[in-house]
Amino acid sequence: MKPSDDEATRVLPVQAADSDATVFKPLHAQAGEGTATGSASQGTGDSWRHMADLAQGEHIGVGSLLKERFFMERELGRGGMGVVYLARDERKVEARDRDPYVAVKVLNDEFRKHPDALIALQRESRRAQHLGNDHIVRVYDFDKDGTNVFMTMEYVEGQDLRTIIRTKARDGMAFDEAWPLIADMGEALVRAHAAGIVHSDFKPGNVMVTPSGMAKVFDFGIARAGKIGAEHRDDRTVFDAGTLGAMTPAYASLEMLQGKAPTPSDDIYAFACVVFELLTGRHPFDKQNAEEALAAGRRPPAVPGLDKRQYRALVDAIAFTADKRSGDISVVMAGLRKRRLRERATPWLLATAGLMVLVVAATWFGSLQAERRHTADTLRRFAPAQVDGFRSEDDVRNALAALDNDERRHVVVDGADAIDGFLVRLVASRWDPAHDHYDYAGAQKVFTLRAELKTFAPKLDRRREEVAHERDEALNHLDTRLSQAILANRLTGNGADDVPAILATIRAIDPSSRLLANPELKLKLADAASTVATPADHSPAEMQEAERAARLESLRQASAAGDFGKALDSYNQLRGTDGGAPVSTDEPANLLARAALDAARAACGAGHWKEASDTVAAGIAATGDRPDLAAANTRYQLALAVMTAAKGPAVSVADQEALRKQLDAVKATDPDGLKELEAAMRSSKALPEGSLANVVSRLRSTPVAAPRVDPCARRGLAGSSRECFDTFSAGAHGPALVVIPHGRKPFAMTRTEITVADLDQYCRATRTCAITRGQVPTQPARSIPVAFARRYAAWLSQVSSYSYRLPTDDEWMLAARAGSDWDSKDATCGTASTGLGRFVRGDEWSSKSVTNPWGLVDMVGGIWEWTTKGADLAVRGGSYRSGPDACSVTSMHASDGSAERDVGFRLVRDIE
Repeated sequence: MKPSDDEATRVLPVQAADSDATVFKPLHAQAGEGTATGSASQGTGDSWRHMADLAQGEHIGVGSLLKERFFMERELGRGGMGVVYLARDERKVEARDRDPYVAVKVLNDEFRKHPDALIALQRESRRAQHLGNDHIVRVYDFDKDGTNVFMTMEYVEGQDLRTIIRTKARDGMAFDEAWPLIADMGEALVRAHAAGIVHSDFKPGNVMVTPSGMAKVFDFGIARAGKIGAEHRDDRTVFDAGTLGAMTPAYASLEMLQGKAPTPSDDIYAFACVVFELLTGRHPFDKQNAEEALAAGRRPPAVPGLDKRQYRALVDAIAFTADKRSGDISVVMAGLRKRRLRERATPWLLATAGLMVLVVAATWFGSLQAERRHTADTLRRFAPAQVDGFRSEDDVRNALAALDNDERRHVVVDGADAIDGFLVRLVASRWDPAHDHYDYAGAQKVFTLRAELKTFAPKLDRRREEVAHERDEALNHLDTRLSQAILANRLTGNGADDVPAILATIRAIDPSSRLLANPELKLKLADAASTVATPADHSPAEMQEAERAARLESLRQASAAGDFGKALDSYNQLRGTDGGAPVSTDEPANLLARAALDAARAACGAGHWKEASDTVAAGIAATGDRPDLAAANTRYQLALAVMTAAKGPAVSVADQEALRKQLDAVKATDPDGLKELEAAMRSSKALPEGSLANVVSRLRSTPVAAPRVDPCARRGLAGSSRECFDTFSAGAHGPALVVIPHGRKPFAMTRTEITVADLDQYCRATRTCAITRGQVPTQPARSIPVAFARRYAAWLSQVSSYSYRLPTDDEWMLAARAGSDWDSKDATCGTASTGLGRFVRGDEWSSKSVTNPWGLVDMVGGIWEWTTKGADLAVRGGSYRSGPDACSVTSMHASDGSAERDVGFRLVRDIE
């Protein structure tokens, strides 16, 4: 095999190695140092050996997809071991990762023929994954796809050091220019040696230099495992890659060429060769290996720009024998580092008269103490309540700029916790909506400073995500307040709920927000500014377009904040403005679908499967048939059916088989969605079995004739706000209930008012009624007579075998008050049926979904609810049309049971 590049990785006999090529020696025994195959890796070893015997696999090239995950976009380079591609990680793309690219090294068939090499490579790749350092290319995984073996690693832009030497340092690079690269490479080896890993193939071709000038060492995945600290037989490395002999002869130490066990000293020899080459433009022995150079009596050449101390450190590092060579890369780096003026002057001054020595020593000690005090003082200024403490990110930058590199490193590393706390407090001083701090741009500057410092700041990292979510919620809330202020003609004034104050807050959060250019507001302001003699002339088309633009922006804000209720209202208003049928693929539909999926995902994470399913169903009812919503609805319906069956007292064989078929269908059509659903259920601790398939399989052990157990009679439910519900058959269930404490006889009450979806279930089951098309399934059922409500309660009692009925007035008040004096002033009770109320769509139902301490939703506002007192009927709680004066649990008036558009009901169920 004729080599095409003097630093390419080759699978060749050692004696055939050429120049800078990496050669690979098969396993061989060594007296006293041989490797053994341990039983712990026998299964893995057999697997890799079997792969080595297989025929050549599918050809991998640009456009190929490995593991159904890594898409090969372009080739980055190739060598004797294989080919490196720039690959796009489709899993990261699905997760909307901003940087989905990795480097993938696909090993060639010639390397694959050495099973022991694959075993060692797999083991050392796993060890290399734990080498966390800015100057080491991270190794993500080592895997196989069929007969193709590949390694995934961090993608680094830039040039390798070999190319830089050949193009920019043919006659050598000045030490000051080369030192940052030398320091980066040295730091990478320090980290690896501390982890017990010897690179064993260190060379210019295995160092990448980024456009910013940072050096990053790679191919630690094929590094040999050194035996640092392995004094016990139990710590012996199985399939030690050291016996494989992977090396580049021109950079290999004498001990490596002789096949001895690897040590950090081997990397130091290669490191010194690379430093010589970087500073002079040539290999110190003109690419002769250590054996040849020793036999020829070669000596390292002189290096311009190095003083005697630096040159001696470099010569010691390149000594041919290990006993004369430096054994610690940190010592080599200390010797190569340029000494500061104080360090250079101290030895000369100490050689002078005794008095001068004492003076200089005292001066040096004082300077050292001053530096320590300077570092300590800098750390102190990060603490709270300091008179001269840091007040801004510029203060921090200026203080750190006044320190040298060592001092700055001590501050950033030793003061990581103090810096983290300071940055969190600095963010709070600029962004804290609860205290009217809305400087979002200022908070982003703090996050930028954290990136510059590269400090460990877990609290700030969590706060970054929270701030982004709070920003979306704040803009969504401000959009709602702005719409209300516009419709109420609060265009001027100094109040917090007037348009100028709301716009000022929006501008503070996002000066470029589209909310600042609200078309409806522009028309209103134009009308207000016009005189009676010259009224503003706005055509109906202009007004309609302005209203549409405002509703669309409200929909955008609600979707970003995950506020499905507001998003649905804005969407319906948009459709009313457009006057057309829903289009499932336009922007409003996409925004509503996103809000529905986010809200359903949140409900799923909280364990509310019915709420998740109803939310997605509402999205489908509004937007039409969309594949994403349909798939999500199928998933949530499956989860609801399986978990309902698991909670039920009995499951028939037929129902169990139906659930299994339903699960298999989802696995076949939406496997990724099912995995995401099960992961969410596990994270909320709602799926201890691990998967829905396990839940279904365990239904077999459920006794068919088991005694009935009231699902709402479980201990601990009363007053806990946790849901329970009755099961009719596999997949069918009644409305969600919460248990109300009532002495020794608690009762259950529906968590929300009976919804359109609940009545639709009744109508479909009995075929005695039908729900009008176009109604939102999740909204409360209203405009029905009390007789219909009682028929629905009777049907629930029949199919569940439990007694459902309207609540008495005392029961309703006990539940609404939550056993105390709870009341809600945040409910949506509208502005009554005045002219202004009708102008702000007072006839449209709205709700803020306020939950009381016992888990009951919308006991106040939304719609009135029927209660009974003997033979009489009353309604309680206020509605979206009643006005704020009636917005209380104490609000009540008599009812004759006729259908009213703002009256609905919830039911009580007795507990056995």
